[in-house]
Amino acid sequence: MAASDCNTSQGAPEIVFFDLETTVPKAAGAKFWVLEFGAVVVCPRKLAEIESFSTLIRPEDLSVVALRSSRPDGITREAVSTAPAFKEVAEKIYTILNGRIWAGHNIQRFDCVRIKEAFAELDRPAPQPVGLIDSLGVLTQKFGRRAGNIKRWRHWLITLAWDNKNIDWLAPFKLEFENHEPQRAKLILAKAREKGREGVWMKSAIVERELGNTEEEKELLDKSLELFPSFFKL
Repeated sequence: MAASDCNTSQGAPEIVFFDLETTVPKAAGAKFWVLEFGAVVVCPRKLAEIESFSTLIRPEDLSVVALRSSRPDGITREAVSTAPAFKEVAEKIYTILNGRIWAGHNIQRFDCVRIKEAFAELDRPAPQPVGLIDSLGVLTQKFGRRAGNIKRWRHWLITLAWDNKNIDWLAPFKLEFENHEPQRAKLILAKAREKGREGVWMKSAIVERELGNTEEEKELLDKSLELFPSFFKL
């Protein structure tokens, strides 16, 4: 969908769903290094994708990334060694985030803070949202923390993702996987693979590896290489 097809001059600004992957500091006060950024811009009227951008990011100190990853995202030192530094993609990240409604899971307490820190380190203004949609906040405020209400939230979020094909699959996947529901999470990934994007195939293989399903992981990687032979993460 072209941006011109989503005229926001008469309504709400565009929504950008985004997510960061970072290092996990081993000591209090240590630096978070951004390792990956991904964003999808969505028209607020049609819930259709306008544009997207994703990239691995090379930290200045490569030793902060493990040689062999045990992370759910599968990021290794080798994977980020040839990626651009944050300063090389800062302008693109600024452009895709600034002046839009930011949406994601736990972005208010984590992702927004990391974005601000990364731009401050470059001594340049950080992008600013015109609004925030944080699924963690919605979960807490609208449905509470009781198991029954969490089930209602899951049903609503998964239905939204499946019924509107342009809605990002990552939030419902994280909700299930982080709440120890791997089969539900795998079902979401299977539905997301129907869209044919490289990232979801890679995420599916990583999940099977985390669950110890080596045969399923191999099958997914083989199919991924067949579909996306030039995808740099495979």
